[in-house]
Amino acid sequence: PNSLEYPESFRELFKNLDIKNEIIVPIFHNDNPEGVFFITNIKHTKEWSENDLEALMPIFQQIAIGTHLFRLNDNLNKVNEYDKVLREIIYEVRQYKEPEEVFKYLIYRLSDLFHIDRVLDLKQNENKDLYIFNEQLKDESLDKLTNQVLFSESDYQELVKNEETQIIFINNISDLNNSVMKNDLKSKNIQAFLLYPIKEIIPELKKPNVANIIMLCSSIPRLWTSEEINAFKLIIGTLSIIFIDIKRRKEVQEFRNQFLATLTHDLRSPIISEQKALEAILSQKFGTSLEN
Repeated sequence: PNSLEYPESFRELFKNLDIKNEIIVPIFHNDNPEGVFFITNIKHTKEWSENDLEALMPIFQQIAIGTHLFRLNDNLNKVNEYDKVLREIIYEVRQYKEPEEVFKYLIYRLSDLFHIDRVLDLKQNENKDLYIFNEQLKDESLDKLTNQVLFSESDYQELVKNEETQIIFINNISDLNNSVMKNDLKSKNIQAFLLYPIKEIIPELKKPNVANIIMLCSSIPRLWTSEEINAFKLIIGTLSIIFIDIKRRKEVQEFRNQFLATLTHDLRSPIISEQKALEAILSQKFGTSLEN
């Protein structure tokens, strides 16, 4: 343990734990790291022989296979859970008539699915800054952030970097170069996040417009797994299509109602005038001139 081949932090750890010697075995499966196995001796110094290591190798190989199978099974369970929740969300939101109800229900479900502290629904204000339109808190002890600006337009553009970016994930805000953004997020108890902008095409603008941004927030640094990122992209991507469809249906219904109201008004005026004229004619006694 005192060998200079080890980093200083390792040697300090061995010393504090009173470790005399140790075997450290990286666990791999098909060249993919699965973990590290430690065998420590705290009673006396022991020289490990080749026979000792050969006897241990089959055990380590079984551990590698076991951990890999465990990861596969865990990932399969998560995929099945994501798929089930996605189907439930799709069924539920298709019943809604108001577009904003989609995101209100969505952030509620995402909070449970990802076991996350806070889920935010962000919108742009008149200055194109991103403010918190709605939020779902898993931990009620956290301060509410509704209506607060989270990213200025310039900070958001710096974060996105280009228009092709579909999803932004930060495992630790310490990795951010922007100190102002970093401190602001830290003050709001956000240490890691996943962010997905939902865009829609507005004909008059002739380019995608950010309608909403869904953001998963963690109060501690968190390594977002590929399964979580892919599930998040799938759920938000699917729900954004439903959101746009509900929004378009509402716009069509509003146009239809406005058209019918205008048509009814335009037809009612002349019809009522003719009706009153006919009533006046029919109410005259026989012998009265039509001119009168």
